[in-house]
Amino acid sequence: MLGILTVLLSSFVLTFHNVTVRVLFSEHLVLGLFLVGGYVKPDLQNSFLLMFMRMLLVVPLMASLSFKLYPSAWTELQDLFTRKRRDVLIQAVGCGILMFVYIASLYIAIGLIPTGIALTLFFTYPVFTALLSWRFFGDAFGGLSLRPTLFS
Repeated sequence: MLGILTVLLSSFVLTFHNVTVRVLFSEHLVLGLFLVGGYVKPDLQNSFLLMFMRMLLVVPLMASLSFKLYPSAWTELQDLFTRKRRDVLIQAVGCGILMFVYIASLYIAIGLIPTGIALTLFFTYPVFTALLSWRFFGDAFGGLSLRPTLFS
């Protein structure tokens, strides 16, 4: 039950976040009465600014929640920096860099192209991430050996 609530809450927060990004980047007439939005230009510098502001909120929140939801997180985090887990650390850094490029591109897209198209790209991201993970890292969800076949 906690997992379902977490997924629903994260979906709501992501939707609210994407609407906020759209309002910041694009000016719209609300109820035919007043203009809202268009406060910043949708470019790379402002995308970096929004990512930094998001990081200031999300990193402390996730750090505090991770140790409560997953008690052995601290042990596994320390184990990540040992010599025997160097490959996992390199994969994590590579994924972080790709996520950085993805979020910067998404913010620019939300500001420049119609919202529906940008959000479609946003929600297809997990599919492409899973497929590229299988292709380049030979890994799957949680270390399970589930690989795509011709029929799946």
